[in-house]
Amino acid sequence: HQAGLSETLKRLQGAAIPAAVLERDILGGRLNYRADHLAQLMVAGEVVWVGRGALGARDGRISLYLRDHLPLLHLAPETNPPDGTLHQRLRQHLADRGASFFGDLYAAAEGGDPDQVLDSLWDLVWAGEVTNDSLGPLRAFLAGQRRRQTGRPTVPSRFPPAAAGRWYLVTDLLDPA
Repeated sequence: HQAGLSETLKRLQGAAIPAAVLERDILGGRLNYRADHLAQLMVAGEVVWVGRGALGARDGRISLYLRDHLPLLHLAPETNPPDGTLHQRLRQHLADRGASFFGDLYAAAEGGDPDQVLDSLWDLVWAGEVTNDSLGPLRAFLAGQRRRQTGRPTVPSRFPPAAAGRWYLVTDLLDPA
């Protein structure tokens, strides 16, 4: 099944697909898809995803790439990137420090409301500037899990599920030097 997924991903590379339908309709409609197969390829660094524009408040377009094909197939990010103070701080931290967890990004943004920092991070994602090692935060974003958990979460965290994982600049993938 892994081979079928890899072949499907090769064919879909660079296509801007609404994230809400990617796994259910696109991948699930083409093969016996299991989310853990794609997760394995992503955490191994073989497949990456890049945001290609927001679609309302709960969705956006993404493109999947085989990591070594990204420099050849990737389109330039938005010409009008988000330019608020939080965007600039997040961008600068990632440029200076490389891949970072949300707690580090939150500190670089100089604290404040974690939801505003997360909103700014997702602005950078949809602009094609920042991505994550996994689809976990994207799935959480799509499910509306953008806010801090209430009640007793199974894994305690001060940050919402849509902030999970390591975030990094897409340009780091385009020029690995």
